[in-house]
Amino acid sequence: MPSFKMPSFQNLMPGTDEKARITKKKDGLFQEVGQTASNSWKKTKDVFNPQKLNPTNFFTASSRTPASKTAEKKPGFFSSLFTPQPAEKESGTVTDFLRQDRPNP
Repeated sequence: MPSFKMPSFQNLMPGTDEKARITKKKDGLFQEVGQTASNSWKKTKDVFNPQKLNPTNFFTASSRTPASKTAEKKPGFFSSLFTPQPAEKESGTVTDFLRQDRPNP
């Protein structure tokens, strides 16, 4: 039976310089992750700090403005699909054009 020599894997293994670089990179990564987590926790505490809460920031501008009582009820999505559009009134003058209803942003 022929005998085979086992290959040496020493050339595939990292050397001492490479091991030191890997350890340094690994430690730097752990430090970076720890610092990021610490910063995130600090920002979370700042967001929920009751001394910094401002009630006016809780509501959007559209919810703070009162609804107009003259607003007509608009049809739903599907009913608007199946009903014909009303004929649009032509604006004759500039003042008629400016008096038209404007969309609320």
